[in-house]
Amino acid sequence: MRFKSEAAKILMEFHAQAVARYPDKPISRIRVDNALELNSAELKAYWAKHGVKVEPSPRYSPQSNGVAERAVRTVTEMCRTMLIAANLPVSFWPAAARNAAYVKNRVPATGLRRGETPYEALHGRPPKPERMRIFGCVAWAKIPEVHRTGKFGTKARPYIYLGPAFTNASRLWDPVARKEVIEHSVVFDEKGDARDLLEKEQNHQEEQQLAQLRALDLTSNHAQGERVEQAPADGRQEVGVDAQVAMRNALDRGIVPEGAREAMERTARGLPVSPGEMGRVAQLLDNLHRQLANRQPVSAAAEGASRPEQTADHADTGRRSARIAGHPAEELSLPLAGRKRKEPDGAYSAGTCFIVLEPTEVPYDDPWSVTEATRRPDRQLWLEAMQKELRSHGERGTWEVVTVPLGANLISAKWVFRVKRNGDASIQKYKARLVARGFTQVQGVDYDETFAPTSRLQILRLFCALVAVLDMDLHQIDFETAYLNANLTHDIYMLPPEGVELMPQQVLKLRRALYGLKQSAHDWYAVLRDSLKKIGFEQCALDPTIYVRNGENPAMLLVYVDDILVAAPKGPGVEAAKTELLGLFKGTDLGEAHYCLGIRIERNREQKTMSLDQERYAEEVLARFDMTNCKPAKTPMAAKTNLRKAVDGEPRADKSKYQALIGSMAYFGQGTRGDFAYYVSVLGKFCDDPSEEHWIAAKHGLRYLRGTSGARLVFGGAEDLEVRGYVDADWAADRDDRKSMSGYVFTVGGGAVAWGARKQGAVALSTAEAEYIAAGVAGREAVMLKGALTAAGQLVGTIKIHCDNQAAIQLVKNPGSHHNRSKHIDIVHHWIRDQTQQGAFAFEYIPTDLNPADAFTKALGSVKHYQHAERIGLDLRPKMKAGKEEEKEEMRPTQRGSVK
Repeated sequence: MRFKSEAAKILMEFHAQAVARYPDKPISRIRVDNALELNSAELKAYWAKHGVKVEPSPRYSPQSNGVAERAVRTVTEMCRTMLIAANLPVSFWPAAARNAAYVKNRVPATGLRRGETPYEALHGRPPKPERMRIFGCVAWAKIPEVHRTGKFGTKARPYIYLGPAFTNASRLWDPVARKEVIEHSVVFDEKGDARDLLEKEQNHQEEQQLAQLRALDLTSNHAQGERVEQAPADGRQEVGVDAQVAMRNALDRGIVPEGAREAMERTARGLPVSPGEMGRVAQLLDNLHRQLANRQPVSAAAEGASRPEQTADHADTGRRSARIAGHPAEELSLPLAGRKRKEPDGAYSAGTCFIVLEPTEVPYDDPWSVTEATRRPDRQLWLEAMQKELRSHGERGTWEVVTVPLGANLISAKWVFRVKRNGDASIQKYKARLVARGFTQVQGVDYDETFAPTSRLQILRLFCALVAVLDMDLHQIDFETAYLNANLTHDIYMLPPEGVELMPQQVLKLRRALYGLKQSAHDWYAVLRDSLKKIGFEQCALDPTIYVRNGENPAMLLVYVDDILVAAPKGPGVEAAKTELLGLFKGTDLGEAHYCLGIRIERNREQKTMSLDQERYAEEVLARFDMTNCKPAKTPMAAKTNLRKAVDGEPRADKSKYQALIGSMAYFGQGTRGDFAYYVSVLGKFCDDPSEEHWIAAKHGLRYLRGTSGARLVFGGAEDLEVRGYVDADWAADRDDRKSMSGYVFTVGGGAVAWGARKQGAVALSTAEAEYIAAGVAGREAVMLKGALTAAGQLVGTIKIHCDNQAAIQLVKNPGSHHNRSKHIDIVHHWIRDQTQQGAFAFEYIPTDLNPADAFTKALGSVKHYQHAERIGLDLRPKMKAGKEEEKEEMRPTQRGSVK
């Protein structure tokens, strides 16, 4: 596994398979250390359900769990020894670990009867020593007759031995295909050097690629049938489709000399190239070939080049993995070590066994290419997904086969693979999508308009607040291959992708909006909009992703590309709306909405509440930055933190890692966690040049996330649909340019639906001025909320916005007040004053201690932070770590969405 958060799932699957394989040897106790992933609530509930007693070892005392600690060390040392002896790169460690566990099972162990092996203690029969061979030796496997080149062709091929497989088969590494295979008829050369085999094959592949490039006839044309040859007036030469494909592949692999890049790119796009450019390309390729032909033998470079890719039986260190349920029992291997003693109930004690599970694994992440997808144990599911996609294109008439027109801009396509998962991380379906490389399109020739609106997360929150307060049904549908419902208005020609075989000089002329094309989203959006209008839905003027239908069958829709949330009053309304929508386009009814845009949706219909959370994403982020077991913090940033730009001589942090962390945390600040808004706004300013101080502050946010990963944003209950706004500013907060920080938050149905924390564009001369500018920013957000609620049929009167600065309130209400101190303020900021006079807003005073917007302008202590979170419907209690005893007294629950 790659992430520690996967430990619970793997342990539960191991236990289920062990029970099924050995029902007469139940596991009665399990001893673990204090790692959080091994003591999660999910695991505790599972062990309790199956009658397994958990014995956590004391902190900082590995000797209390000595059996497991010693076994891990033994396997690690065996791995190291095997890799060094076989002269194999470290990337082969998963295979070495599996083989080490196999060997450890089958050698005598202390604590058992004299000479008895763990395998014999478990199975009651001795192991077969002939099954154990030297790891990493050369193994010759028989080539099936159907694959031989002739009567005098080679009958066997060399492989690298990785260990035994099931029955009498062996696991071998194929250096040509660079994947793990399982073969039966194998002869072993235990004195052969596996590294020589790797380097020899690597050199051979490089030579073949260079030879193909050198021999490439860039002007070859294999078109069949009649065609009028017309040379360009400037003497440039046309290139064939084969040359275009070859040049695209060369560019993708990055082996094209830089001096030839422009000519190669023109060739790849099917554009004419001059004879001079053609000669320069050929000369550069010839020079490159000679240089590499004279290179020294590959040594360290071969390690990276020969790194094993994901295979059917293991995942390397760069991948997550998850086991498939339902594997044959023969795939289980249980190494045992330690003292064998029976408990009174007949079960083995925690000290009896060290268990290593070796079933076939399925990579948890998505494949990057067709080659990778077809090498995985779940390849059949990916092939079926590809076939389904191609059938869909055939049914919809996505393309037609034509002869390539003269001078046409040919685009290419690639397969994109994704496992679509449910909210609980279980697999919903395997999805293979054919995507055009739209970045090679030419504007004005291949496309014109490209814009298509997508729903924002604040609209999703507002939509959920409406559904919760009105106690509506909320369901979800997914349109299949949605873009293909739109017809293209431009002539676009595409090279055949993998899986589509054509004659030379034949290409695909696209008739429908394929994913990846510049105009596909725009065209699909237009088709969807017009279709929804035909069945009575009206588009919201202020947000084009909301559709409302009034009348006999009222319903609301929230559209995010091809995912649709459908809301309707209790009763048959939601089913009727889904039936109409699925009658327009082919799609899948997903039932009640549980997961949307990476956010989990949970409801309590009795209490009329709805909660949103990003717990699954939180665990992924923590694991990605190795903070799963960190000590939780009480706030996103330490109180009164005031950072500034890095200066010369100050230690710098890893820029890419810092940017990745802030980018990951930004989705919390945009999704359900308004408590991260200020954190992201402040730390995001330093992404271009982060210092160690900035990195420490950023990791503090991860520690806070560790303690609040299960935080929920709650709507509904006893709350109504009144819009309540809160605004604040921190004057001259930025130490570098002395600009102020604006912060605001709006609640509907007791939960925050819109918030913001951003630095002001101009320097304010006073606190009142900073608060006045912040009020204008908040007012513009309020207009959007009011428009969306009005479109949904809700009457919204004057919106109350609470501010903790009396002078700023006077500037809004009374234009003539404080004239000498406000005459310099830019006219753009006076919009809020005009809207307030027209009755759109009403500003009211609120004490700072009761103003939740305060948390969007500065770093607060844990007490105030927790209280403000309660006021905006953010429930941090699921995993919030308590502070000091006196702080617990002050952390009293506050009415959500209220200023009281």
